Amino acid sequence: MEPDQTLEREDVLTMLGACPERVRDYVTGFDESRLAYRHGPAFPTLRELVLHVSETGSAADTALRH
Repeated sequence: MEPDQTLEREDVLTMLGACPERVRDYVTGFDESRLAYRHGPAFPTLRELVLHVSETGSAADTALRH
């Protein structure tokens, strides 16, 4: 899938801003075992994936705002 080249800067910032809330909505009801689930040896746990998405969103937001 090709990225949408018509997105404006504000569109990107809005989408990035919604990432933590969407991730939180997805994992709110998960218990410890679900957060520690790893689909396979090469895949991160759900907890690691949530952390990565949060850190990446914050870093991208900071980079785009400066």
